[in-house]
Amino acid sequence: MNLLGKTEELYKKGARIINKSGYLFLFQKLSKYIRKEVLGRSFYRFVFYIGYWSLWRRVFESYHTKSYLVFLTRFILVFLFGWIIIFFPKRPAIGATPKDIKRWFVRNHKKTTVVIPTYNDYKLTQACIKSIKQLPSGKYVDIVVVDDGSSVDVQNRLKSLDLPAELILKKTNEGFAKTCNAGMKAVSSGDVVLLNNDTKVHDGWIEGLQYYAYTNKNVGITGARLLYPDGTIQWAGSHRNIGAPEWFDHDYRFKPHDWGPANVPIEVLGVTGACMYIKREVLNKIGVFDPKFEMAFEDADYSIRAWNAGFILYYVPVSVVTHYESKTRGKKQGSREVRSLRYFWKKWGPWFDKRNVRNNKGKIRIIYVMKDVGVAGGHKVVFEHLNGLVKRGYDVSLYVASRPPDWFPLKAKVKSFRSLKKLEEDLKNQEAIKVATWWETASLVWRSSVIKGIPAYFVQDIETSYYTERDPLRDAVLAWYKKEFNYFTTSTWNVNQLEDLGYKSRIISPAIDDSVFKLKNLKRDSNTILAVGRSHPLKNLVFTIRAWKRLNKKPNLVLFGVEPSLRRKIGTEYIFAPSDEEIADLYNKSTIFIQTSHHEGFCLTVLEAMACGVPVICTNADGNMDFCKDGTNCIIVEQNNVEQLAEAVKNLLSNKKLRDSLVKSGLKTAARYTWESKINDLDKYYSKLAN
Repeated sequence: MNLLGKTEELYKKGARIINKSGYLFLFQKLSKYIRKEVLGRSFYRFVFYIGYWSLWRRVFESYHTKSYLVFLTRFILVFLFGWIIIFFPKRPAIGATPKDIKRWFVRNHKKTTVVIPTYNDYKLTQACIKSIKQLPSGKYVDIVVVDDGSSVDVQNRLKSLDLPAELILKKTNEGFAKTCNAGMKAVSSGDVVLLNNDTKVHDGWIEGLQYYAYTNKNVGITGARLLYPDGTIQWAGSHRNIGAPEWFDHDYRFKPHDWGPANVPIEVLGVTGACMYIKREVLNKIGVFDPKFEMAFEDADYSIRAWNAGFILYYVPVSVVTHYESKTRGKKQGSREVRSLRYFWKKWGPWFDKRNVRNNKGKIRIIYVMKDVGVAGGHKVVFEHLNGLVKRGYDVSLYVASRPPDWFPLKAKVKSFRSLKKLEEDLKNQEAIKVATWWETASLVWRSSVIKGIPAYFVQDIETSYYTERDPLRDAVLAWYKKEFNYFTTSTWNVNQLEDLGYKSRIISPAIDDSVFKLKNLKRDSNTILAVGRSHPLKNLVFTIRAWKRLNKKPNLVLFGVEPSLRRKIGTEYIFAPSDEEIADLYNKSTIFIQTSHHEGFCLTVLEAMACGVPVICTNADGNMDFCKDGTNCIIVEQNNVEQLAEAVKNLLSNKKLRDSLVKSGLKTAARYTWESKINDLDKYYSKLAN
């Protein structure tokens, strides 16, 4: 390998060490700071690159004047420095920082008027206005107070307070919607914020609402994070209540104020009228609240009207407002609320519950959405879904932001796009069941299903397992597990994880291709261990290698996968990118198959091994516990117990009776997981969803 190749191997290894250590976030912060504060300014950027080039000059001068070791050391250090500072892989930011937002607001703030509806409580109104005006941003906003027909004494008191606000006093009590409308109609220009009078705004509230309203041209309405007086979350988005679907509920209600997923700025189905920032273009296009709503549902109605008019609604966690509403607010609804409820569902019931997902021939349309289609077990399961559904007569398509798969005989239609953005533009116009297959596709599936289609989420694993504890993307993953999705998944472990997050799901497990993965008439080796050769930490291949090296009489170790560099690192045979038929042959020729993953959403490889009649040793990897039974169809060892694994291998190699027993039970287990039966389950699931 040449010098550049060696250096590349070194910095890749360094990156993995940094990632594993948990200090990745610190390196990213340093890299981001230098890129922004130094490289982001033309003069300093020029000075930096001159200095960096001079470092390289010294490196190459040392090639002639110093030893090879000194030259190599300097080369690696300077290369890594440049890579970390300039080219270090960026994580998508989970929202702008408060400092960035305030800087933007000072330069770009828009004319805004806060409309505060009030009824019979001037003290709360006075305190609310004070909280707005005492902040640095207070000078940038106007205030209109609209009293909804309070008693004469209260209205006189409001007039006597000399509030820094325009005061509109209504003669009769007409309810929240009409009161807000009076305030919005009084504002002839600029944006409007509807704000309950029993609130206290905090520093940065208006800046955040306006920043997210204007840094995405499609956003029309934004809402702040609302907290109860004890600091727990009251509102972080609106969704239809799963248990009582005639009502709407709040995302993350009663969670701690710093709940991870609630820190992610994100699109939401609805924004509460307790704090609703409305851009002028929204008011011009859809007007004010529907006055037929006497009490409640007016904000939900307005939110859906905005979505249908082409606007996006956004939750802004950096904007914080305390709402002095009790956690034990009465659940008994008055006659006005009931009338509003009936009116809302008469108006929007079909929009929610009677969506067309069939083509002009009456066939159910299903679109699976993937980011890429590289060789992977999870991708293979999706492709089996597609092929099975095509056989059953569904109108099935795969939308992918890459080239079509060339490694799997896919029978469904494939539509490729140059980017996820282009994919989403097409998807939002489709009337179909739209299926997210990964958290990064969940966002665009959700957005494209707000108006048309039905959103589903095929969860093969909770994706937080792919990110370190300190990685902010873990919160983004969970934030996109939204209530509007219809969830189906692969294992009981995933069902329980989704239940912990507050979502119901159905198990439709993967299956094996029994035409490929089956017992064959091949000579089985008497001393060969087979394992999947992947370096991902979750696969914990290191555990298998350590146990193998612990054996006095080492059996042959054969690895297969798509990382051929492991052959050199481990010093064993490595089968690169074998086909399914070749993998089945490997299973049929091996003495033992070992899978020592920390975690699996299901672990199809173990099931395939059982179907090919090879005894299995594995760990409790969560998802595999649906079919792995210790001592019956496999041997389950304790995670990272090298002695136990080594002893299990030694025992299994020498005990033919035990091997035969495990194989017999394994074949019975595998026989229950056929694609024919699983596609039956999928057929029933989609038929019910479409109807």
